[in-house]
Amino acid sequence: MKHKISVIMACYNEEKEWVRESINSILGQSFDDFEYIIVLDNPNNKLLRDYLEEIKKIDDRIKLIINDKNEGLVSSLNKAIKYSTGEYIARMDSDDISMNNRLEIQYEYLENNPEISLISSKAIIINENGEELYKTNDFANSPDSAKRSLFYRNTFFHPSWMFRRSILEKVKGYNNLPRTEDLDFLCRTIINGYKIINIPHYLIKYRVRDNGISSSGSLQQVRVARTIMNSYKCSITQNKEYSSDKIIESIYTVKDRDIESYSKACKLHTKAIQDIRNHKYFIGFIELLNSMFLSKDKIIDIYNTIRIKMLN
Repeated sequence: MKHKISVIMACYNEEKEWVRESINSILGQSFDDFEYIIVLDNPNNKLLRDYLEEIKKIDDRIKLIINDKNEGLVSSLNKAIKYSTGEYIARMDSDDISMNNRLEIQYEYLENNPEISLISSKAIIINENGEELYKTNDFANSPDSAKRSLFYRNTFFHPSWMFRRSILEKVKGYNNLPRTEDLDFLCRTIINGYKIINIPHYLIKYRVRDNGISSSGSLQQVRVARTIMNSYKCSITQNKEYSSDKIIESIYTVKDRDIESYSKACKLHTKAIQDIRNHKYFIGFIELLNSMFLSKDKIIDIYNTIRIKMLN
């Protein structure tokens, strides 16, 4: 039986309670013509395995795939896509929460806007305890601004995506790039002539974890993303070839001193933003300046954020 929407999600070692919240947020959607394809990428995680096998028995919309071994997120997502049947494909992460009208709003938007092929939404950022930290701003809310926004930053929250299956004819699936497979997917989507957009609704709660990406992983992600965006910009503005293979070749080991300085800069930058939002403008401004002096990578981050805001 074919469904209108296929929701795809991968699990590995997430907290069982987070996975439960995530799954329940999908199963409780106001729009119910969907299949939910969940890939467990850690067959040795007995706690999650037992839970997923039990929940599968309760709701037949769930299709559970258990990898024989750890294959990674990209392989798991591509496998979920392979087994999906929906006209539309929605992403979900196992530690995030979807609003109960998310699928309905996104489905209706794509049905009413046939020129748009991929959408995402604004997000409410939460911590490990589910407490709200802040709400994201309105970025890339037209096809043109979305196209140009990827010159500077990815503002499309991956677990909030919904896209038409038809784009896979050209885009195929995810490429194996370190923590940047979503950015690469977006760039190839636009390069292949499809339009994308952020819709002005808060449709997910996006969890920020204290023990998420390590400092070295974070800096590597930033630099790989920058390489992707530069290649994409050259493709759009100069008609040069966009090649994921060349991007993979550009990945290099980051230096320890760069990792340390970028980590300190990120922490100080986060504190600066919090102070500014709490109306401590002077100290927040000083902290913001100091974060820029700590790391040239943070300077580029801030510059790109300013450029993004200028697009809207």
